[in-house]
Amino acid sequence: GGLLDIGGPAYLAELADSAVTVVNAGEYGRLVHDLHLRTGPTTWLGPSPSACDADVRALAHGLSTSADDLRRTAARLERRAADLDAAARAAALAGIN
Repeated sequence: GGLLDIGGPAYLAELADSAVTVVNAGEYGRLVHDLHLRTGPTTWLGPSPSACDADVRALAHGLSTSADDLRRTAARLERRAADLDAAARAAALAGIN
């Protein structure tokens, strides 16, 4: 099976659009940080909130970049599929199989 068997470029575009992102990661980080400030440093287990914020930002950037890459790939595949379809129609009209 190939890409066309699972939906081709349209499938890749759908996959890119449904990629999970961390839209509210900043808000979540602020909630964790505020909870840490209210409950005191002795209850905090793990890296500092500022370190987590940097990690979350890096993850969000990576996910966004991956989604953009998938969209560009899907667009290239759609153009290639259209080119191949046009070539096949031209060949059919010319009597070439």
